[in-house]
Amino acid sequence: MDTYTCYASASDVTALVGTTAGSLGYLRWYYGTTTENSTLVKNALAANGFGVLPGSWLSGAKKLLTTDKATKVSTPGTVNTGRAGIAGARAYKSYTVSH
Repeated sequence: MDTYTCYASASDVTALVGTTAGSLGYLRWYYGTTTENSTLVKNALAANGFGVLPGSWLSGAKKLLTTDKATKVSTPGTVNTGRAGIAGARAYKSYTVSH
C-alpha cells in the first residue's frame, strides 16, 4: 500500500491515522496494539494463513505514520512535521506500507 505524508484534507488524515480512542484511523488501528484493535487484525491474519507481525515492526510502522517528524501523515503547514513549510494541496509519496 502506497501512502503519502501530506494530504490536503484533514478528514483524510484522520481516516488514516486518527488517534481518537474507539475511532482510530485505519492504519493507526491496523498497526495498533491488541488493546486498540481487540485482536481483530491478529485473528484476520491468522485466519488467512498470515503470520502475526512482530511487535517491534508494528511499533516502528506506527511511529513512522503518527509521530516521526519527517514521515508523520499530516496536512500542509502542520507544525512539527515535514510539511510545516508546505502550502497548498500537494501530496508527496513518502513510503510504502506493507505486511
